[in-house]
Amino acid sequence: SFSNKRVPLAVGEHLGLLRKNRKGGFFDLFRDRIMFPIFAINGEVVGFGGRIVEKGEPKYINSVESKVFKKGKTFYGLDKTAKHIRAEDQVFVVEGYMDLLALYSKGIKNVVATLGTALTDDHISILKRWTQNVVLLFDGDQAGQSAAERSLSPFLAQGLSPQIFSLEGGLDPDDFIREKGVDVFREQAAAAKDLFLFLVQKWMRGYKGLPKEKLQLLDRLSPLFAVIQDDRLKQIYLEEVAQRLDEDAVTVMGWLRSPNKKPYASPRSESAPGAPSEAQPSGESKNFSRVPLEKASKDELMALGLSLKSLKLFDYFIKEKGPEYIASEEVKSIFAEIVAKYGQEPENFDKLAHLVVSRVENPEKIVNLISISSPYEQGDEDETMLKDCLYRVKDRYLQRQASILAAQIKDQPSDEKLEQIMNVQKERLALKKQKSHSFGE
Repeated sequence: SFSNKRVPLAVGEHLGLLRKNRKGGFFDLFRDRIMFPIFAINGEVVGFGGRIVEKGEPKYINSVESKVFKKGKTFYGLDKTAKHIRAEDQVFVVEGYMDLLALYSKGIKNVVATLGTALTDDHISILKRWTQNVVLLFDGDQAGQSAAERSLSPFLAQGLSPQIFSLEGGLDPDDFIREKGVDVFREQAAAAKDLFLFLVQKWMRGYKGLPKEKLQLLDRLSPLFAVIQDDRLKQIYLEEVAQRLDEDAVTVMGWLRSPNKKPYASPRSESAPGAPSEAQPSGESKNFSRVPLEKASKDELMALGLSLKSLKLFDYFIKEKGPEYIASEEVKSIFAEIVAKYGQEPENFDKLAHLVVSRVENPEKIVNLISISSPYEQGDEDETMLKDCLYRVKDRYLQRQASILAAQIKDQPSDEKLEQIMNVQKERLALKKQKSHSFGE
């Protein structure tokens, strides 16, 4: 007892083990409960959990927060299961003591339990020390599903993509393994689903393709995409969502960065103001100005969009000096930026489209043009479209040059200006002949 150990009763009260009664004395807060010691990873007891023996509420209580016990930084059982987690390179996360003990007693020893609190950033940091492979084994009821949903964002923010083992019939892990057995557990656990895709599927139940349904889904997805650290994972999820929406991935990317909403940025930009992120090109402040596209022609926007669809198309447009013929100074500046970016990081060509969409004021003007149906039936329709588009951009440029020279000659006739007009007309004739050639020749 505290008295035998000569520990002041006030310390027991501070640690949540004792509570004062009306007479000023103390009583055992955990009386009539089965006690579960909670150990730190070093084996020291830092708190207790108590499950009531008879009927009553609350069913479980934990020690109060103190200097030695913080629920948001503690897992039940980790001191015993850490070595198994590392050996299996996987961890099951459950919600209660009995769930953990039920699994552990059946040989599922790579498991930890939360202590009546949501998974925190600290929890996830702890798990990362032992494995990258996390399977959430929350109860199959609505509360368990909501807990799993809340945990996704902090997982993604720390570079993890957790899985979820959704227990059938609303069973908790303790009941499931007693009723179904360990073999069924292992079999179904092996088929655990990616939590992100699981939630997308859940959110799209009864989906009819209505605009308001798309907006609701995008509102849920946008903050998740904002925190994904791995660009490859972000692209994989983007493709999956686009496929389920039956839309082009670039279109969906533009919707996720709707001009009516704050563009998503990685947590790095929040923790370190001014740090570069995908939504904030390197070298610019957090309040960088977006490039308007109102003055750009449809052909110029089409050329920009198509040239970003593949490295072959991009190289062709640059080889043909396409940016030099662009009339819109805004589009020309974007081309200059992406050419410089590609020159510095040629291996990251696939990121240029993301850069452009985050850089312009009306990204839908680009993504919608990229995703339109082609009037051509042959397999290289994108190449044909870019070729025709480039022809019109160049021809329009030469027409403007001819008009400018004609006006100058009218004001101040000269043989030099006349020769320049003739050369421009020759270029237009050569351009028309070139149009008949196949792509790339």
